[in-house]
Amino acid sequence: VASTDSTPSVAPSPLPHALDGFCAVALHEHEQWVVGDPRWTTTYQGRSYIFSSPQALQRFQASPEGFAPAASGIDIVLHAQQAGPTPGERRYGVWCDDQIFLFANPDSLRAFQENPSYYIEYVRQIESAAAGS
Repeated sequence: VASTDSTPSVAPSPLPHALDGFCAVALHEHEQWVVGDPRWTTTYQGRSYIFSSPQALQRFQASPEGFAPAASGIDIVLHAQQAGPTPGERRYGVWCDDQIFLFANPDSLRAFQENPSYYIEYVRQIESAAAGS
């Protein structure tokens, strides 16, 4: 559900902010980290996404999977190592295969960079399994 109220919320969102509150659409379309405005917020896959404009919010809502981080922002290297769903961090993010991948630490990022095709395929498999359940 999107908030279009022009008054920013006083209470913090109970959901974690995806991309630390930066606009996923600006990142994807312009490869720029643009701070989102809390007036234009929506929820996707258990995270709160904040956008830089109402147009960016609408673009995201039309196709969220095209803008959201891969694997809902979890560290896929740790997930593949059976560590469970560990949230990735923006500071350990990398752009690859037309998506941003987030990692919990520099070691995971390095492991991804050494074999990105393996982890991209891994993400496709877990997303396909989730869609089938």
